[in-house]
Amino acid sequence: MNRKSTATGLRADLLRDVSPEELRSVLLEVVPGVVFLVDRVGCLLLWNRRLEELTGLDSERIADLQVLDFFCASDQGRVEKAIERGFESGEVSLDALFRIAGGEPAP
Repeated sequence: MNRKSTATGLRADLLRDVSPEELRSVLLEVVPGVVFLVDRVGCLLLWNRRLEELTGLDSERIADLQVLDFFCASDQGRVEKAIERGFESGEVSLDALFRIAGGEPAP
């Protein structure tokens, strides 16, 4: 067996032992920035710890919020439209002011 097939076999073995939920969690946490997943109406489905650190909110509090709650009022309409475009086209990019702990815009 050559090195490449051995390494591939090891990766396959590792992935076989990891649940999709565990894999999702690991992938969310390795990204250095804030990552969150929302549904069509703006409910947060998944997020990484960086969102909690940036906002100063715990996971229980975040679960009670809508994604628009994290953006400054002046940007909420644009964020909402961007979410709609993302679901329609599969991708979207937007610069908007994000609110951090205390409700202040992120620098």
